[in-house]
Amino acid sequence: MPTGALSRVWRCILILGPTLVVAVAFQSLWSLRISSAHPNSDEMSVETDRLALLIDAYISRVVGVTSYLAIAPEVVTLAQHSDKPITDKDKEIEKDWRKLTVDRSDKFTRDIRPQPLSKYFSDLKASDGAYREIFLADRHGKVLAASNRTENYLQINDRWWPKNLENARPEDLIACRHLPLKCVRISGMEWDSSAGLVGYYIVIPVATPEGKWVGALKAVIDPKELNNLLNFAAYKEEEQIGLVDAEGVEVFSGEPFFGKKNRLGLSDLDSGGEGSWSLDKSRQKGPIAFVRRLSSPVVGGWFIAVADREVKDDGNWKAYLMWCLLVLGLFLVAAGAFSVRVQAAVETPIESEIL
Repeated sequence: MPTGALSRVWRCILILGPTLVVAVAFQSLWSLRISSAHPNSDEMSVETDRLALLIDAYISRVVGVTSYLAIAPEVVTLAQHSDKPITDKDKEIEKDWRKLTVDRSDKFTRDIRPQPLSKYFSDLKASDGAYREIFLADRHGKVLAASNRTENYLQINDRWWPKNLENARPEDLIACRHLPLKCVRISGMEWDSSAGLVGYYIVIPVATPEGKWVGALKAVIDPKELNNLLNFAAYKEEEQIGLVDAEGVEVFSGEPFFGKKNRLGLSDLDSGGEGSWSLDKSRQKGPIAFVRRLSSPVVGGWFIAVADREVKDDGNWKAYLMWCLLVLGLFLVAAGAFSVRVQAAVETPIESEIL
């Protein structure tokens, strides 16, 4: 082979060889850094799915009990018989309602508390730790039965009141009786003064078997039981788990789980959908949280997020980098020795011919 051609081949080897080694080393090092930062990504994804199913099952239980009350004949009959517009007397009762009087003439102590349904609601509240308040109102907003005194007698102007039911179609209300999750409304966390806690509430329409809307049932739920269930179900202590709303804020603590920039797109997840987001900087330096939106129809949506509690750097990547540099050095040494030997082999016959 001519010396010029050999020189060009050798230059190609010297250029492409180290470049290939560096490219492979960089790609492997990058993969190692990702796996080092998130060594349990598959496990966390599975954990996210498991916890989402668990929380959905718990919420479905509470919704199931409440929806059973909404279709009970006693509840439907009481709401149906009270289908009367609001009168001036009702407005006077509303004015006196906040006095919390125990006078026998008080509407709550005289008419509402003695109701058999009020006693049933009270017993359910006492026996099931999830409930902090349960009450029934007719379609005009008047309280008919309650586990305890509500903040108002007339509920129609309260934010929770389901105004959309005024124009509901009978066939939709009939479907609600069979599939309550299609009609139930589950709020986010907020303060409830009559229940005396920050909790979420469930609202279910009360309708006759023929599909006539006659009232609404509201249950205020204590989140403590749900929080305890979530903590108990956590698979590993080194993972941090959050039940997060669409604003990226943890439901129970009110602290940011995702930063403002990182929470974008949470509400775009479909029911049961999964994604991944970076955590808020106040928690740690940018690890990834695996997120799944609950299937439960919570207003705005709730999301289960699972992430490593801390990103561990065990130094393996540094050892790997040193190994790559060593391989590159050995390659260059071997290439240099090969170059000298080949050059000598090429020049020797030429010298012999001259002599």
